[in-house]
Amino acid sequence: TVEGVSMTLDWVYLDTTRLLYGVQLTELPDDVSVGFPTVKVNDQPLGEKHQESKYLHSTASRAIYSSYQVLQPDASGDKVKLQLEIPLLRNENGEEVQAAVFQFSLQDVPLYTGQTLSFQQTAAVSVNGVEMQLRSLRETPVAVDAVVCPSPASSAVFSVEQASISVNEIDESPFISTQPVDDQDAFCQRVSFAPQRI
Repeated sequence: TVEGVSMTLDWVYLDTTRLLYGVQLTELPDDVSVGFPTVKVNDQPLGEKHQESKYLHSTASRAIYSSYQVLQPDASGDKVKLQLEIPLLRNENGEEVQAAVFQFSLQDVPLYTGQTLSFQQTAAVSVNGVEMQLRSLRETPVAVDAVVCPSPASSAVFSVEQASISVNEIDESPFISTQPVDDQDAFCQRVSFAPQRI
């Protein structure tokens, strides 16, 4: 409890590309809000390059955060130390000023590696003059991620706005989001879908 506000960390999920966690908090004063956290794994900050935080769901008393990052399982191990610092912000004359910080430190958090299927395709699908190749497909409990790349690699700027995935031509999963992968040599995109049994 800080500044009269109590926060409880309910749950945490961590894999090599994504951190999810949920918190509960008491009612906030009108001039107070909760900011995006900073995260450390094994005492190393993820850094802005590998971290993009956002709300997946938020109510007056509960919030679910999502943070994207890249972890190397061999370097991190199958369990990690996780530190979260969540700022409490106060509105002062129209500007948000940090009033306090909630700190959570967790030991032996399981690092889920999921299942990744890599593909060596010799053919690509061409749409509107752009050829795309499916590089890999990865399933975790929270999402199905497909990495698609232009073929051949091109420096042309593009993004995936919508996509769909289905199993046995049925059971289509909802599209969640898309983002560039860290290795931009191939100008690939990671497309995420709601989880399902592959």
